Amino acid sequence: GGFATVARAMLVGDSWAQCDRLLAASVPSGDACVEEPHDHMVPAGSIVSKQPPALSTGLGCSVDGLLGGGLHSGDLVEVFGPPGVGKTQLALSVAAHCAAIGVPTIYMSAKDGLTDLAFRLCMILSTRGLSPETALRKVHLVYAADFPAFAKLLTSCAAGELLKGNADADTPPLLIIDGISLLLAPFTTARGWGHRWRLAWTWRTLRQLATKLHIRILMLSHTVGTPQSGGVAGMQPALGQVWSTAASTRLILNVAKDAGTAGDCGQILELTTGKSVNGPVGTSARLVLNDRGLCRHDSSNRI
Repeated sequence: GGFATVARAMLVGDSWAQCDRLLAASVPSGDACVEEPHDHMVPAGSIVSKQPPALSTGLGCSVDGLLGGGLHSGDLVEVFGPPGVGKTQLALSVAAHCAAIGVPTIYMSAKDGLTDLAFRLCMILSTRGLSPETALRKVHLVYAADFPAFAKLLTSCAAGELLKGNADADTPPLLIIDGISLLLAPFTTARGWGHRWRLAWTWRTLRQLATKLHIRILMLSHTVGTPQSGGVAGMQPALGQVWSTAASTRLILNVAKDAGTAGDCGQILELTTGKSVNGPVGTSARLVLNDRGLCRHDSSNRI
């Protein structure tokens, strides 16, 4: 198929111009993200039995509750919020927790240097009383400077090349993409089909990773606009409506309205469901993050 051709071209080092042509040709014309039809019936029980259990985020029961018990295979979870609110620290806290319980984690960043991320992970793990040396072996950091680099990393992941030769190669990892909006935003304003096929290709590839390889996927995006009265009204995801159907669950991260601070722990943040397959939209959970990771969470939604 077209995607297999693209993967082979990228992995053997073909020029980006060639891969660009192959990618464009492999995506149907149109803006909607539509799953591929199945040409045969599949017993529902066999699908459920093959799904690995939900993976806890380590951010507390209330946050896991927003996700239907945690990060599920087959789901694309997107957290978006204003710049500087704490999205990266939240994702690093999740990565540290998963690494500590033995889950291999690929942390793909489009904005932060790998050295900075590694030291922040060390601090989070040390604060939790865990051995950074052991846990960090489970975290694989990779930098995606632009869309071509990002696309090659995704195709390598889909082909099983990213962790090839690693002890975790046969274990479905957690994939965190920090700054996906920075990679895709330049293509959202193209008129007609133009460059917008890149969004459809990204969505389809991520769906394949999630459904066929059972990789849990957490994406971080920023918002544009100004929050009104301390809430989320007035803020919009940077990728706009063209990306609105990509994630199965979307969580809005913002400073909790009228909550103040949690003393020396830091600022109280709130995660609110903007889209969910696991419960009603508008459900929220509060937590406190600082430079040492998760400081406090509350399973009753009150801090």
